[in-house]
Amino acid sequence: MALEILQEGCCALTGIKYQHWRGGYGGGKNPLVATLDRIDSKQGYVVGNVQIACWFANCLKGDLPMYHWQSHYGEVLKQILDKHGSYST
Repeated sequence: MALEILQEGCCALTGIKYQHWRGGYGGGKNPLVATLDRIDSKQGYVVGNVQIACWFANCLKGDLPMYHWQSHYGEVLKQILDKHGSYST
């Protein structure tokens, strides 16, 4: 709950508001459902090494270190959101 308050309901990887319902469109998984992401994938799910991330962003990040995520995908997502606005369902 503390992470949710600190992150203000937004994905740590994209800044998009995450959701709590798991079901997606056509019976698939909701791409915006909140998941726990390990900041450093070499460490465990421990206090100080986790953040809340949207499922789709967490899948894209995989085992990438945060600096790789930010330098590669972060800029791409920023450009998409700047051009098209926030994703909403």
